[in-house]
Parts: sequence; structure tokens; C-alpha cells
Amino acid sequence: SKPIVVETKFKKVNWTEIYGDLEEKLPSNTPGPRGNPVTISMFCDTAFAGDIVTMRSQIGILIFINNSPMTWYSKRQNTVEASTFGSEFVALRVGCEMNDGLRYKLRMMVIPVDG
Repeated sequence: SKPIVVETKFKKVNWTEIYGDLEEKLPSNTPGPRGNPVTISMFCDTAFAGDIVTMRSQIGILIFINNSPMTWYSKRQNTVEASTFGSEFVALRVGCEMNDGLRYKLRMMVIPVDG
């Protein structure tokens, strides 16, 4: 497959060299994709320490398929983070898990996913 190369102002990073070939882990008997591919977009944000009593942050996640809203998620975080940076990473982890689950479901329904 084509290597994923990201250019930053510091140096060029070839992610394929670091992580190897990144392919979806699907069962061997999964049928091939059919039809037009769909694109998935995910947006996530947090309200850091939004709850004054417990100081927990609020997670907000929106997932779109072909620019149509598919899933939204809003929940108070289970952990108390010391910074906005940590709170954003918790939201991003939850969003990535939801995104991976949606990709897997679409592939099991024989819908090709672009990207």
C-alpha cells in the first residue's frame, strides 16, 4: 500500500515505517465492499471542569457519514483531569473508539469506507 507521509516543520515522518502496514482487522470470510464509498467525519470537544461541584469535564462528539449527522454523544467524563489538554485526549479516545466501531459495522454491512 501507499506509505503515509506527514510533513511537519521539524521533519518528515513516514508513519508506515513506524507502525507498519495499517489495514483493517476484519474476519477472513467478510465479503468484499460493494457500492459507492462513504466518508466518515468526527468532531469532538470538551467543556473543561464544567461541573462546579465535581470538576468533571463534559464530552461532546458528533459523527457524520457523507456530511449527514449519524451519531452524537454527550456525557460527563468518568475521570477528573488536571488540564484541558488531558480532557481533550479523553474525548478523542472515546471518539476514536466510536469511529472504529462505526467503521466495523459499515464494513460488516458490505459498505465501503473511504479513507
